[in-house]
Amino acid sequence: MSSSLSERIGGILVAPVSTLRELVRQPGGRGASDVALLIAARLIAGETPRLLRAIFRGIDLGAGAGVSGVINALLTIAPDVIAILVASMLLSVLAGRRAKGTQEADPLDVAAYAWVPYLTVQLASALLFTLRGHPPSTTHETIILGVALAWSFVVWSAGLWVLRDARKQVA
Repeated sequence: MSSSLSERIGGILVAPVSTLRELVRQPGGRGASDVALLIAARLIAGETPRLLRAIFRGIDLGAGAGVSGVINALLTIAPDVIAILVASMLLSVLAGRRAKGTQEADPLDVAAYAWVPYLTVQLASALLFTLRGHPPSTTHETIILGVALAWSFVVWSAGLWVLRDARKQVA
């Protein structure tokens, strides 16, 4: 598998099938940790004003108010984590049984990599609208969400196909 983070993420974005084939061949992938970095970047890019307000509120009103604000900002990543876990469970069910004694990628890593396009689109839009100084309109949010989910579904489907193919070859 590609050694650098940029090669793994870039591979998922431009050549998902070949990148996922490499991933499936190697157990103990880095999907979850790679995606955790992207989620952290998205949180910082999209929630910096909220995080700063929470910190200053904590300074002015006390630690409780600051912690509450930080937790509310952190809750924005909960849908990402839930989506990855649900996608992983679906992959586990739909890919079929793993042959005994075989080593292959965990469906959690495949699902995490399938979420990369979603996070990439969300991160890019968060950076763009943060630089512009105002949030996206409802129409822009809908378009961004649609593009992000569609691209992730394509990669998730490729992951399912590659994982099923790998399990058939072993069986």
